[in-house]
This record gives sequence, structure tokens and C-alpha cells, in this order.
Amino acid sequence: MTIAAREIIEDGWRRLEAAGVAEPRIKMAWWVAEVLGVGREALPLAEVSGEAVLLIEAGIQRLLRHEPLQYVIGHAPFLNLSLRTDRRALIPRPETEELVMRVLASRPLWARPGVTLADVGTGSGCIALAIAAARPTARIIATDCSADALALARENAVANGLENRVHIVAGDLLEGMAPESLDAVVSNPPYIARPELAGLDPSVRDYEPPAALDGGEDGLVIIRKLVEQAFTALRNDGRLWMEIGDDQGDAVRDLLTRAGYREVSVAADLYGKTRFAEAQK
Repeated sequence: MTIAAREIIEDGWRRLEAAGVAEPRIKMAWWVAEVLGVGREALPLAEVSGEAVLLIEAGIQRLLRHEPLQYVIGHAPFLNLSLRTDRRALIPRPETEELVMRVLASRPLWARPGVTLADVGTGSGCIALAIAAARPTARIIATDCSADALALARENAVANGLENRVHIVAGDLLEGMAPESLDAVVSNPPYIARPELAGLDPSVRDYEPPAALDGGEDGLVIIRKLVEQAFTALRNDGRLWMEIGDDQGDAVRDLLTRAGYREVSVAADLYGKTRFAEAQK
């Protein structure tokens, strides 16, 4: 017995919608396409049978509990990479792709010989691995204080053939990094204010690692520490890039200026939200 994929998708998205799951149509289409191993353009004519029906239903049950689609699928695209995704680290997001593209587009940075760059709080390894793939001559260091996240980053490095290109190390931000040893620091640090955590979408609040979200009472606790450590670890004219909260632009600009950075700038993402800070030592 076979069932039309479109019927399964319609039934699934209606159930997800009734449960308050965001973007139910998109999630059902992605999930069914993943199970069937076809592109979404093939779904209107696709049919589902046997174990695929059971697998799709198992995924729907997880989605009904607001588990992120990327965790249900088990992988996510990030620029030109495919990364394993699970509860050990944040899901790679489009905003972080933008952050990487900003780093890759920096002519002053890549004009320097033998660039050494640190990705701080690497999580899944998305930033470090994407930069390593695009800049094969750079020395890339990826740090995280979570053993689980580091294990995931190593798995992603191997899966993408980059295990010899990125040095993945345990560490609290840049502690232990030699002074003036880096040309660039890039980070998507925890920046959500602690009182706001309870109000996050359940797919984030209940599944993604709290330590990767919690920026302390005002959302700036980790950023303050990173700004100071990066200033010490960067060489003269070295650059710092960070992803920040959409209400933190003025505060982060002030932190960077007070710490002694030059050419401090804050920029919006493609959705018009304040999202990126850049500065030069």
C-alpha cells in the first residue's frame, strides 16, 4: 500500500499547526523529502510506502514536541558544508553564514601572510570549518568549553575532510592563548539576556544547549570577557568579529571603544536586524 506524499504532508502540517509549531508546511516538506531522499520539487508526484511511513510519523511526533527540524533530520547545510546537528550544539543559522562571509570578504585580513584565526565557542564547528574550507592557507583554531560541542565539531571536521585544517581545542574563550598570536577572532557567543531565556520559542529553549544561549543577566557577560581577551590575543591591526543581539549594538560599540579598539562598526543582517560587530586592534 502506498500513500501520496502530498497527503502525508498535508495531514502532518495540519497537526503541527494545531500544536503551535512554527512553519509547519516547510518542516513537513523538508522532512518527507529527507526520508524519501528526493528534492522538494519531486514531492507532488512522490509516493510513500512501508518503513518510510513509519519513519515519517516518528519524525512528526518529534516535531509535535517542538524539537527543531535540524535535530530531527540530523544535519544542516552551512554555506558549502553539510554539518551534523544534534543537541550538543546550537543549530547553524543563516545569520552566522553572513558572519562568515563578512570575515571572508575582509581584504585587510587576507592580505596578511599566514593568517591565524580563532573561532571562539565553535559549537558545531560551522564558523571554523567554513573559513578553513574557503581559505586553505590559513591556520584555524576552534575553541569551546563544552566537551560535547568539541566532539561534534571534530565529527563535522572529519565528515567534511577538514580534520587536518582546523585545530580544535578545549578552552574558556581565549584563556591560555598567547598574547599577540592571532590575526583574527571570530565568535558567535552566548548573547541572550538570562531573563529572556524563558520566553524563547520552545524549539530553542527546550532543545538547544542553554550554555550556548545564556549571556548572563544583561546578555553581555560573555561578550565583555571576549572583548578583553581578544584585545590581548590579537596582533596589532588584528580584527575581531562577533555576532550580537539585535538590541546590543550601542552597548557593544561602547565596550569595544572603551577596550581600545579602532574602526569599530556595527551592522545589520539581511533582515535588517543589528547582528554583527567588527573592530580592529
